[in-house]
Amino acid sequence: MARKPTYRELAQRVKELEKEAIERKQAEEGKMTPIARLSHAQKMESLGRVAGGVAHNFRNVLQAIVGNSQFLQVAYSQDEQLQRITRDINDSVKKGSHFIDSLLRFSRQEVEIEMLPLDLRDVLYETYRIISNTFDKRIKITTKIGGPLPVMGDHSSLNQVFINICNNARDSMPDGGELRIEAKRAKEAVMVTISDTGCGMDEETVKNIFDPFYSTKHGSQGTGLGLSITQRTIEEHRGKISVSSQPGKGTIFRVSFPVAEESGGIPPEPHLRIRHGRGERVLIVDDEPEVLKALKNMVKAIGYKADSASSGNQAIKHYSKNRPDLVLLDWKMPHMDGATCAKKILENDPAARILIITGHQQTAKNKIDAGLRKTIKGIILKPCDLKKLSRVIPKALRS
Repeated sequence: MARKPTYRELAQRVKELEKEAIERKQAEEGKMTPIARLSHAQKMESLGRVAGGVAHNFRNVLQAIVGNSQFLQVAYSQDEQLQRITRDINDSVKKGSHFIDSLLRFSRQEVEIEMLPLDLRDVLYETYRIISNTFDKRIKITTKIGGPLPVMGDHSSLNQVFINICNNARDSMPDGGELRIEAKRAKEAVMVTISDTGCGMDEETVKNIFDPFYSTKHGSQGTGLGLSITQRTIEEHRGKISVSSQPGKGTIFRVSFPVAEESGGIPPEPHLRIRHGRGERVLIVDDEPEVLKALKNMVKAIGYKADSASSGNQAIKHYSKNRPDLVLLDWKMPHMDGATCAKKILENDPAARILIITGHQQTAKNKIDAGLRKTIKGIILKPCDLKKLSRVIPKALRS
């Protein structure tokens, strides 16, 4: 079994990815010779594989964190202090997940986002809650948010967009100042304005601010990826972003999105609203002990009986003997991967209900053949939370 890279090695690979992204940008601008472009393409292919490995390892870590955190939320639901702490942990997990998505985008791997009707007010209020709890108290944060603000989008991605913009505003006001968030509907667009009273930017900085790896921060204080990722996410939502600034006079970011059809949308769910099972038995298969334990706790917390196996061979033996109602099966495992394990279980019982859970978003979908994809009950991307599990498990059991 191959040795897993250390986190120092993973960090070094991230730096290599950043360097290669710069080379990619130069190639796209036509600044490389044909030989250099060929070499660059080969490097990017290799780096895509590295990025997938980094994502898999990081997502497993996040899955263990969010699993244990949300188990505590359910087990100690009356403890207000613990609830606040675990909510902050879960917010950090979301940020880590967005970092992974960003890394994959810059290595030319597609990252799916789920576009749903939502009220942008909910996203902005969540952003306000996060920054008001974490920013220097010398920064006064004010809001003027009208509504409703119906858009089509991914709540978490948009939340990260506004946090990135607010983080830049915070960094421009090291001695304090005012950050103002305004939003309104204007005809067929939803408009968001985020302004600050910070140090501002000169014309050259404004011109380059959305370029990958462009940063005015020194050393390890910034990667230069935040606003580039922000712009790309906004464009994925069919939106636009612009910035105006002058040295000493602060900065204004303006973001707009198309108005979604107001068909009632999807009302925001209360925090950790989950659907409980009725004691059905779920077999959880994962080679990572921390992930296995966390997933087992999560499944039990939402009303199911949970068994576990740490390999494909163990899973097959357990299934033959116990016939669980559902198998939650990791895709990336040594000796026998999840796809092979699923096929063997289905050979034994064609009616078996199997959900694949993975840290490899595109790789899993590409390597699981079409026939198996039709037979299994779905693919879940790590890190998944209790709400996600409480939706997909009952759906798989009903099918």
